Amino acid sequence: MKQDLYSKRVQSLIKESTGLCVGLDPSTELLQSWGLSDNLEGLKAFCDRMLEVCIESKVAFAKPQSAFYERFGWEGMYVLTEMNKKLRSAGIFTILDCKRGDISSTAIAYADAYLSESDYSKYDAITVNPFLGYESHQPYIDIIKKQSVGIFIVMRSSNPDSHYIQQARIDNDLPISTWLARKIFNDNLAIFGKSNLGAIGAVVGATIDSLGGLLDDMSTSFFLCPGIGAQGATVELVKKTFSQYIDQCIFPVSRGISMNTPSKKALIANVVELKTMLKSK
Repeated sequence: MKQDLYSKRVQSLIKESTGLCVGLDPSTELLQSWGLSDNLEGLKAFCDRMLEVCIESKVAFAKPQSAFYERFGWEGMYVLTEMNKKLRSAGIFTILDCKRGDISSTAIAYADAYLSESDYSKYDAITVNPFLGYESHQPYIDIIKKQSVGIFIVMRSSNPDSHYIQQARIDNDLPISTWLARKIFNDNLAIFGKSNLGAIGAVVGATIDSLGGLLDDMSTSFFLCPGIGAQGATVELVKKTFSQYIDQCIFPVSRGISMNTPSKKALIANVVELKTMLKSK
């Protein structure tokens, strides 16, 4: 089953290369820190260099943030699409951070755009926003049932005021994040069975040092855990917070790898150092 291939592939990549994920976020600030112009040429130079770094350092995961390419219009999206093709051709698992969330035909169109087998811009997984309703994910889940792709649902993010929504209490006095965790658990169980981790994952901020029992409701999921580096989380913190789930975690790092250093040698050294730290006991 293609669903099983997704689970086995992600588990294998984490085991072989750690869950380090190189964030590919060409912001104005980052391009300028490299001495590049904040235009299409600067974007292309950044992508060419980071493509080399990802391949030569043998990272397992890469995560471009769509907004930083969208700001350059269709040409920026073309650069992103071409980079994605090359990353995937090199065996690197790509996650598009686009946090799409909508309903009905719009959600179907987003699912087709980023995950459909027939689309040239297909990614291995994308991030989605649940706050238009959990059922807004159904088009993605329909594709997950047929193809070896996945999603990461924003569940407990590290934004300073996110807890006002994500920890608000709803049915049976459950926090929204806990309610989402249980929905994800049940869907993964129904699609993948007890013996596999499912393709419906969750975004959980690495900067959150106390998650209570939230992860206990997520034994069927992979986690996307941003926050190491510029946002303040450390490798030591995430090892403590996600200790028993570390083999289910993907840790995106962007500025912590690429800010202020366009040198390919230095960038590769940063990646290797983080991988070594994640591997150590």
